[in-house]
Amino acid sequence: MKLYIGASKSNYIFSWLIRKYIKKSYNHIYTRYEDPFTKQAIISESSHGEAHKMLIDKWYARGNRIVEEYEIDCTEMRFRGILSKINDRLQAPYSGLNIIGVLIYDLGEKLNINFIKNLANLFKDGAYSTICSESAAFTLRLFGVQFNRPLDFVRPDHIITKLEQLSKTEEYINKVKI
Repeated sequence: MKLYIGASKSNYIFSWLIRKYIKKSYNHIYTRYEDPFTKQAIISESSHGEAHKMLIDKWYARGNRIVEEYEIDCTEMRFRGILSKINDRLQAPYSGLNIIGVLIYDLGEKLNINFIKNLANLFKDGAYSTICSESAAFTLRLFGVQFNRPLDFVRPDHIITKLEQLSKTEEYINKVKI
């Protein structure tokens, strides 16, 4: 079964700010898959206030554009596990506070000061809140992928960098031509 994790962009001011901050042409991470029953393309993401799923046509209608995407082959059992995790997180609130936490964590990492990195935890918006890259990091963790920071503070560029690295060494991950 196939699953896709990709990077996208939109034309919102907040999206532009994220692109400038991470110095990439994308600002958002999503997961895409084909519903095994309806055969419809579904986007799963955390944005616009919550974790949600929608048909890809509606997602495009919101002004989203795919910049980069990776195809992941997985067993039916793993695919079901991923869909269960996605469904478990539906309607989890999107955490604007967590974005501030990412910035603080980045500052602490840049200055190599653990105290500042620990301050970022003050900006977690509850255990159940989420941001887009955190949702994709949860999915990748089901494949045994590790990140060098808490998943709450993983940025979109961290996801794409990890996928790019894995696509060079793992047969189950391939970059999709856009």
